[in-house]
Amino acid sequence: MEKTIWDIEVKMMIPFDLLAKYPDDDIDEYIIHPKFVEIMKLLNVEFDVRRIIETLYRQRSGKSAFQVHYSTETFEEFIILDTYIDATDQLDLIYIMFRSKDVKGGSLRKLTHSFYTETCPYNVYYEEGSYVIKTSTTLDFTKPSKLQTDEVRRALKDKKVILYRADEIIQEFELLKINNEVVKKKSFFSFKNRKQ
Repeated sequence: MEKTIWDIEVKMMIPFDLLAKYPDDDIDEYIIHPKFVEIMKLLNVEFDVRRIIETLYRQRSGKSAFQVHYSTETFEEFIILDTYIDATDQLDLIYIMFRSKDVKGGSLRKLTHSFYTETCPYNVYYEEGSYVIKTSTTLDFTKPSKLQTDEVRRALKDKKVILYRADEIIQEFELLKINNEVVKKKSFFSFKNRKQ
């Protein structure tokens, strides 16, 4: 099915090191998984996947973030990496979420399903639909300028959130819970000359 009549959201859980592919077992060099690169091109999302993989290899827990990588064309298409890894998780599982407009929906469904089935031997979690991301996070990431509300702070709890476009940070904030009160720790905005 190539065409869809609605926006598509896909959420999956995979070991983070499966974003990389090792073409030669004898050499410690890797490439970004070709299907993931295809998804990035389809959504016009640009970011340094190697930086994320290397960071996660160095510090698997504690320094995680909710990273939203927006398309260079629109805030309605993006890739989210929730890089929180539980200290007891021996598979190093992370959530990866994708969103596309209806025009690319059929292609996104085909690519993400292929990427998941080729890379994840564990069959942990895969879901697709119209509001998968919005339902699981209770947030609408298509409107990044509205992510600084109290409702968002309550939903994200103790997570660091970084919004990117073309691998450049456009907004960053960290939320902490102190005595059951959510407090904004750090915030950075840069929406200048950005089309929403």
